[in-house]
Amino acid sequence: MSQSIQHSNEDLIKRFYDLFAQGQFDVALSMCSDDITFKVPGTTSFSGVQTKATFQDWIQKVWTLSGGTFRETAYQIIANDHHGVVLLDHFLSRNGKEIHYRVNHIWQIRDGVLTAWEEWAGDEAAFNATWS
Repeated sequence: MSQSIQHSNEDLIKRFYDLFAQGQFDVALSMCSDDITFKVPGTTSFSGVQTKATFQDWIQKVWTLSGGTFRETAYQIIANDHHGVVLLDHFLSRNGKEIHYRVNHIWQIRDGVLTAWEEWAGDEAAFNATWS
């Protein structure tokens, strides 16, 4: 049985999530292009397109709405020279209720720099209910 070789962009994306989990947003954002966009699905107060400049305000809303309980676990990262896909579990508590849902994050990558991110909710109605 042969062992697969991990693409360097898989390591790049994993590092971003590790830094994010540690609250090192400035360092994580330094891995992104200046014109990166973050597309958030749904009809929540932070749905739509975020930029590098609005990233920390957006994440602050997530922390505030979850009472600081939001966390995510990436269970699969796949990448090539231009794209990455991350399969994740999101966990948080809201209004006394423990919530878990799955999402996919789609990345665009150019020359080892993260250039675009889009979240795809596994169940957009559940995503909207969680964050509304």
